[in-house]
Amino acid sequence: MIAFSDYVPPIVKSYHTFVRGRRWYHAIPRWTRHPHRLQYRWLRNVYRQQFPWMFVRPGQTVLQVSTAKDLIPVGTSQALILSTVVGSNGRVIVVEPESENVHALRAYVHRERIANITIVPCAVWSERKTVQFTVRPGRSGWHRISETFMEGERTAYADALTTVDVEADTIDAIAEEFAGGTVSFVNMTINGSEY
Repeated sequence: MIAFSDYVPPIVKSYHTFVRGRRWYHAIPRWTRHPHRLQYRWLRNVYRQQFPWMFVRPGQTVLQVSTAKDLIPVGTSQALILSTVVGSNGRVIVVEPESENVHALRAYVHRERIANITIVPCAVWSERKTVQFTVRPGRSGWHRISETFMEGERTAYADALTTVDVEADTIDAIAEEFAGGTVSFVNMTINGSEY
């Protein structure tokens, strides 16, 4: 059971007030060759006190479904936050079907020498199969499995959308293949496809 509270630890309040919403924080990648230390590692104690990361422990194997390349340089990538929270003895399995997001995360992980992230280039679905994936160019966090759109939802962006076929698998199968079935925490940010 998870109990919710309105209490926000002082360190988290300070982070939101003086760090995350500030332009200088999002500009760190322009100032330094290796921004990971400043944007993620130094803030690990802040992340460990925030929901939902407060349920993740150092050394655990966790699964992050979806990652958006636009969040990496601004210090808000959930995959990289999880990597920081589980530490060097933990492991993050990132499942992402969109090739630009996969490429951006791989490049960042390689450049920053992050050893605890495994990237699985596929989608998550209720069964193993090929699914249609709708992509909106220029919006890395917007993509999703085409079946999950509600009636009329696609018409607003119809001229900007493209559809590609991607391989999909179940969370259980991915956890079994890449973590021996032992995953302590699953975080899904998949734009309405969660159900």
